[in-house]
Amino acid sequence: MKFFKQCAAMLLLFMLILPSCKNSGNGELIGVMDRQRVEAPTPFGTVFIPSGYYTRGAGGEDPAYSQTYSTKTISISSFFMDETEITNNKYRQFIQWVTDSIKRRLLGEVDPAFIIESEDENIPPAINWNTRIKNTPEYNEALEVLYTPVNERFLHKKEIDTRKLNYEFYWFDYQAAAAKSWED
Repeated sequence: MKFFKQCAAMLLLFMLILPSCKNSGNGELIGVMDRQRVEAPTPFGTVFIPSGYYTRGAGGEDPAYSQTYSTKTISISSFFMDETEITNNKYRQFIQWVTDSIKRRLLGEVDPAFIIESEDENIPPAINWNTRIKNTPEYNEALEVLYTPVNERFLHKKEIDTRKLNYEFYWFDYQAAAAKSWED
């Protein structure tokens, strides 16, 4: 009787282990639903960098034989990168330009000298870059909405709230406009 219990237990164990020996999914989680594969479009102005790996470390150079410089293989997932190089200084200039343009647009509500209105209603108003921003109480009050609220400031520093740097731009295709026929 004891022999039959052991055989039954072994048979049950074998039946539980057998399904795990299938070669489906190659050890990866594949989900329980049969879904279509979604291909995300390449973001504008970026290039696809495929996944890969590199070896970090000294690579066999250990002159003192201390064995403190061990190598390690690091894998990197694929990602998208901007197709044009940019330095930190150029990015800082861009942020300064965006901040200055937003300031001038806000000051245009207080002083119309900061905005150039177009005679055509289809063309949006432009920023007047020739008007100088002065340190006056009315200008400072108009620009206060651009800064971080007092209860969110770090070490009580008055800094520009990056959540409010929403840059808008307009694209004008000069070649298409030049090729347009003006005949009725």
